[in-house]
Amino acid sequence: LFKQTGRNGLFSRSDARTFRPLHSTAGGKAILSTWPREKVEAYIERNGLETITERTISSASTLFERLEEVRERGYATNREETVEGLGAVSVPIKDPNGEMIGALGISGPINRVLNGDSEYPQILLDAKKELELTIRLL
Repeated sequence: LFKQTGRNGLFSRSDARTFRPLHSTAGGKAILSTWPREKVEAYIERNGLETITERTISSASTLFERLEEVRERGYATNREETVEGLGAVSVPIKDPNGEMIGALGISGPINRVLNGDSEYPQILLDAKKELELTIRLL
């Protein structure tokens, strides 16, 4: 819904409202990671696994492996799966009942966002805690 460019950000023509298949974005994979396997299978059956770049996940088995990784570490990544050179990190956001209501993410040049010592995953995990607490207290 919202897009903000940071102090050292790069201008991007991408619109925060642009649709991309869920399996190809960090936010989409964060959302898919909260779904039961049957719902993800139905998504694949209905939509397929469209390839956007050569790095886009295009097999169901790989997608299920990645979703398990997201569940284990708490965040999803996009490594040039929608745009070459672009990386992203995202976390699922849940309501007080544990229902997924959206995702919060950061994207930028892959060398900044997903380098080996990137602080963005932890920043997002911390922001997730604060946001979900705020939602509970509303």
